[in-house]
Amino acid sequence: RKITAERSSYVRHKSMKYLQLHDYYEGYFLLEGERKYFIDSKLYSLQAGDFVLVPPDVLHRSVGDNAGFYSRVLLTIPKKFMEKELVTEFYEGGTEYVLKIPAKRRKYLESILENLLSAKTKY
Repeated sequence: RKITAERSSYVRHKSMKYLQLHDYYEGYFLLEGERKYFIDSKLYSLQAGDFVLVPPDVLHRSVGDNAGFYSRVLLTIPKKFMEKELVTEFYEGGTEYVLKIPAKRRKYLESILENLLSAKTKY
């Protein structure tokens, strides 16, 4: 398995019907709009610039009010790419699964994601 990135935009997108879990890390970066993210029995309110990192084997789903536009980048990251120290730092720096990216750092993260999205080969 390799790291993959996918950008999607939705208008009036319905909530995911079912909880899901994976054997890899899932990264979710909200570019525009607002969403709610249900992770491991808690509901998080997301705004543009928020980054979510869901560990393997944790139940989650994205939900919304079906009224607004939103755009996001979804990453799949195999366990082997995540160093223990990186994961520990991430979860200590945010509200469990959600990291609020400061405006001054958001453009930097967006440029990294854009490079992943435009890469012809996956990492």
